[in-house]
Amino acid sequence: MASTSLRILTTKIPNPVSLQPIDELPPKLQEIIKLFQSVQEPKAKYEQLLFYGKNLKPLASEFKTRENKVEGCVSQVWVRAYLDFEKNVVFEADSDSVLTKGLAALLVQGLSSRPIEEVLRVSPDFAVSLGLQQSLTPSRNNGSRGIRIREKLERELSPVELEVEDISYQHAGHAGVRGSNGETHFNVKVVSKEFEGKSLVKRHRLIYNLLQDELQSGLHALSIVAKTLDEVDGS
Repeated sequence: MASTSLRILTTKIPNPVSLQPIDELPPKLQEIIKLFQSVQEPKAKYEQLLFYGKNLKPLASEFKTRENKVEGCVSQVWVRAYLDFEKNVVFEADSDSVLTKGLAALLVQGLSSRPIEEVLRVSPDFAVSLGLQQSLTPSRNNGSRGIRIREKLERELSPVELEVEDISYQHAGHAGVRGSNGETHFNVKVVSKEFEGKSLVKRHRLIYNLLQDELQSGLHALSIVAKTLDEVDGS
C-alpha cells in the first residue's frame, strides 16, 4: 500500500490528453491543488512545497524500515500506511531531502483518512494540476539552483537555521553571467552544530565542498554566514 501510493507522486507523468477531474479527488487533495493553482510564480510553488515538507511530522525511527522504504528514489523516502478504526487509510512519511519530504507531505495531507478505494482511484496526473511535474521526474535536479542548494545543506549539515537568498537579479547583464540560467549569485546563512570547533575558513570550505557541483555549473558567487547555535544565542 505505501509504495503503491507514493508512486502517485514519483511516477514520471506523460503529457495527458485529459486530467482526472479535480472534483473526483479527495477533499483535502482538492484544497491543496487549488492552493498551488492560485500561485503563478514557479519559484513560489516550490517554496510552498518546501513549506509543506518543513511542517511534516517526522516519521518515528522504528518505522524507517526496508519494508517502508520507497525503492527507486534518489533520496531516502519512507512511507507508512495503516488503517484507522474506521478502516480508512492513514499515511505517515519522511525523507532526507526537503523537496521529496514536501512531496510526501502532499501524500500525507491529501490522502490520509480516506477509504482505500478512494485512494486507489487517484491518478498520478493530479501532479500536473499542481504545476509541479518537473519536480516529480528524474530530471528534477535541473530545477531551481536555490532548491538544490537548500536540499544539500539540509541533508549534510542538519541546520537549526538556514536561509538561501537568490540575489542574481543584482548582477543581471554582467559580462561574467551572460548566457547562464540566471541563478548565479546567492547569500547563504547556516546555523549548525557541524561548525563547532571549526575555524571560519574551514566552515566556508565545508560549504564550498558541498556545493562543488553548483560552482562548476554556473554558480558564480556565494556569500556565506556560517555560525554555531552558541554563537547565535550569544550575539
